[in-house]
Amino acid sequence: MKIPKKIHLTCKDKNNIQNQIWINCLNKYYEMYNDYEIIIYDNSDIYNIIEKFFPQYLDKIKQITIGAILADIFRYLIIYLEGGIYSDLDCEPIKHIDTLLDKSYKFFHGDEERNDNFYIYINGKIANKQWDFYHNVCDNSKIVKNTSNPIVMKCLGHSIGDVSTILCYECDDDWVHKEVIENKHLCYKGVSVCQWLLISEPKQDVFLKMFMHCMENIDKLINIERCKNYHYTILNTCGPGGFTKIVMDNLSDKIKILPSDFFCAGSWGQVPFTKNSYFKHHFTGSWR
Repeated sequence: MKIPKKIHLTCKDKNNIQNQIWINCLNKYYEMYNDYEIIIYDNSDIYNIIEKFFPQYLDKIKQITIGAILADIFRYLIIYLEGGIYSDLDCEPIKHIDTLLDKSYKFFHGDEERNDNFYIYINGKIANKQWDFYHNVCDNSKIVKNTSNPIVMKCLGHSIGDVSTILCYECDDDWVHKEVIENKHLCYKGVSVCQWLLISEPKQDVFLKMFMHCMENIDKLINIERCKNYHYTILNTCGPGGFTKIVMDNLSDKIKILPSDFFCAGSWGQVPFTKNSYFKHHFTGSWR
């Protein structure tokens, strides 16, 4: 993968960051990613980039009053234009992604202390939330012990492959029943793809398509507070719901979507921290 060593972050005013969690996450990026260029964009920077590349949308974008919408729109554009890593400021790096980008990297669904085995609890409560599931999540596994409950599986390992974009499921039904997920998330095709952490080479079409999807709905986003349950409209338009639809409708062998423990550890109190976890999202964002 040709991932530029750039990390893109956004906020309203980069000279006045007061949220302590954001400050802690930013300091961790500076400490852990001292070999990367770390760029913080505020509203003024975003307007300048829009004016340079898509001036026809600048006047409309300046009418957006909700910061989360502006940040959503910009992340798709900047990762398309420049590639690298996009991260929300409340996303805490746990370990460096260089291991993830190494050609020899392999990940396992199972617990290395169990010889890379995992258990499937078709009925009943999951015993170990790190390595147990309600169904077989692994397409490269074998049955070790086929009992009624649990079924013991062995993960044989997975490579990232020859891809240009690495994404992560926000939350699918790996660790919780699907009906629980659908009550909490706006899913598409049974999944939700996280968009607070994006890793990609530049000029990948899925991000341009998502940016253009936002532009096609820009009037709705400008007048969003007139909508009933407008936060769901945001999620389904420029947020993870809208992004999931664009990704799932444009999947190719150049896009790798990782299990949710990679970029979403700790989310909703259900996604576990595992040896595969690279980022933790603190969910401090607001609509302002």
